Amino acid sequence: MKTISLKAEKRNTQTKGDLNQLKKSGFVPGNVYGENVNLTIKVDERDLKKIIYTPDTYLIQLEVDGKTYPSILKDIQFHKVTDRPIHIDLQVVNESKPVTVTLPVVTKGQSKGVKAGGHLNLSLRRVKVKGLVKDLPDVVEIDITDLGVGKSIFCSDIKINGVTILHPEKLAIVSVKPTRNVVEEEPKPAASATTSAQPSASAASTGAQPTDKKK
Repeated sequence: MKTISLKAEKRNTQTKGDLNQLKKSGFVPGNVYGENVNLTIKVDERDLKKIIYTPDTYLIQLEVDGKTYPSILKDIQFHKVTDRPIHIDLQVVNESKPVTVTLPVVTKGQSKGVKAGGHLNLSLRRVKVKGLVKDLPDVVEIDITDLGVGKSIFCSDIKINGVTILHPEKLAIVSVKPTRNVVEEEPKPAASATTSAQPSASAASTGAQPTDKKK
């Protein structure tokens, strides 16, 4: 999992007025919790943007008063009108204990179903997983090269050593939907037509003539 550094300061503001003033000054209040850790902090909004406005998931090396806490972003609240961040929650991680995060999905290759005219549908853009920090990849990469029209790749198809996918096994992550432009990948041979008005091959070979029943 990708790593990024973030600086924060302890805060003593508790009242609504103090918090509003803090936000007007360009800071975002937050909480940091974990084993034997319970801090109230403030983070410069400009520094926070590089973490929240990205599809990536980070292990955050949070520095507070000279001490570093390896953390993950657990929750963030946004203003309903301005969409600016107004509060964050960070969880301190223990390298020997599994954590739960969501990782972005990245497809690899060009699907043969898309080449045939199908439409690629990425129905799950982030995957919820659980594992030790050292085992968590940057992204969940899925090879779609052999994915044909009408086919899907499910959560049960994703295998990452030491990592558990926290979704139903039959939940589709990516699929190729048929369209009007789909060309059959393996065209079926045309069936031979038989014309009843023509004499059979055996009759033709023996020179047999059709019998005239009129007298």
